[in-house]
Amino acid sequence: MTTQETEKQAKLGRPALPKSKKPKPLTTGVISKLLRVTPRTVGNWCDSGKLQHWRIPGGRDRRVEVHQLVEFLRHHNIPIPEEMQALIPASRLLLVAPTVPMLDAFEGALRISEDAFGGRPVDIAEDAFEAGLLLRGVHDLVIIDGNIGLGVSSQIAEEAMKAPGTRVVVVTPEDAGSPVLPGCVLIRHPVASSDLLGVISDE
Repeated sequence: MTTQETEKQAKLGRPALPKSKKPKPLTTGVISKLLRVTPRTVGNWCDSGKLQHWRIPGGRDRRVEVHQLVEFLRHHNIPIPEEMQALIPASRLLLVAPTVPMLDAFEGALRISEDAFGGRPVDIAEDAFEAGLLLRGVHDLVIIDGNIGLGVSSQIAEEAMKAPGTRVVVVTPEDAGSPVLPGCVLIRHPVASSDLLGVISDE
């Protein structure tokens, strides 16, 4: 591992970036009680593909992630029960493949104005594979370091924007020319703390 890679790893572990906690998945029984419907109704939503879910390996029990249930309710204009509010994860910010300069700029923005972040937890994906695992419709802002490659950045951005309301910012390489990334906000390396603060505050 090079000195720069070691420095990057050290930065990724800094406590200044609050880590998010994933809420526990819900059983169909819990969902039926929250929504005051029968378990059969929840099962029908799952069977029809309306409510995304997964099954425990080797078993028949279904599990539904909180964000999947929230997306289902919003899509079908079903009011979110008051009892569910505490289960809904806070909006989160995702940094994808941040280089050391971008981490420095991000932490600088955090020091300048913590209010702009609204106490949101921050996820960090070190590469495209990890970004794919983390993109689950719970990030309202995704910032991609374009040094990962503009083609890869475009793919990640397209996946992120499938979730309604998600904004994507790509920090393009200094020598990237004028890339076309539909739907994305573009800023250029070398990125300053004020640049990142600006796109975060624009939400």
